Amino acid sequence: MEQGIYRGTTPSITLNVKGVDLSNASVWPTVIVTVVNDRSAVDMNRDKLVIASTDAGCSVTFALTQAQTLSMHKLRKTMVQLRAKDADGHAIASPVASVEVEDVIKDGEI
Repeated sequence: MEQGIYRGTTPSITLNVKGVDLSNASVWPTVIVTVVNDRSAVDMNRDKLVIASTDAGCSVTFALTQAQTLSMHKLRKTMVQLRAKDADGHAIASPVASVEVEDVIKDGEI
């Protein structure tokens, strides 16, 4: 995550996961991405994620709503982490990624 998230927008965020392919729901039934900012926390479950197999592992893409980004505290880091559990109960987690939240001139949904 190299760019900032602008409040009041609907960003599409992609996490590139290396070394494991989470795209098979029967093998990895539980996949959750948690997005945390000073004022808000959001859990994105598998049904709100687009998971695609890649040569290195997989990519996990999700979108935030205007309401979700408006609830984020401006000029603060937002942290994102993926956690998953396979069908046998083994759990994994990604490193925590962070991105700055940028403000907009006019607050509110458009």
